[in-house]
Amino acid sequence: MTLTKRESVPTNRRHAFALLAVGAFALVVASYLSSEKAPVGVPARALLVGTGLSGSPPGTSPTGGTVAARQKTGTFRIAGSAAGLYPGHTVPLVLTVTNPESFAIVVTSLTVKVSNASTKCTAGNLSATAFDGKLTVPAHRSARATLHLSMHLSARNGCEGAKFPLTFRGLAGKA
Repeated sequence: MTLTKRESVPTNRRHAFALLAVGAFALVVASYLSSEKAPVGVPARALLVGTGLSGSPPGTSPTGGTVAARQKTGTFRIAGSAAGLYPGHTVPLVLTVTNPESFAIVVTSLTVKVSNASTKCTAGNLSATAFDGKLTVPAHRSARATLHLSMHLSARNGCEGAKFPLTFRGLAGKA
């Protein structure tokens, strides 16, 4: 395609800037989407994201409402909690992954973000392993994955028994 008229080229500076801004935004979005790890053999458009909080039974929100009513297609739920932590100790963190979809999914990543229990018991006192395998969850079913949660030996004794909020995130694809 060749341009024969000068009018075909945007002469309005605001219009040219808007095109530049849209192009930059598209580049940022494309960069973000390409940085997400899709499971092998699964197109990026079939990527599912799971989220959850500690202390919430599967299918409920921390406020007591049912998540299923607000659930969007392409997501799954993660719930779990751990107890018995004290400085220098590691405990299993069993996560329940619930698939509300009408098809099976394969979870390839589960991560845990630890938040402060208090100003004296900060998130830096704990570390959690991440799941980096394959967990198949049938349609409308749940499956479990075990991670590990450790309280550092340098943590204050007062952190024993503290309730550290945990936030979970996961990635999956259609099985």
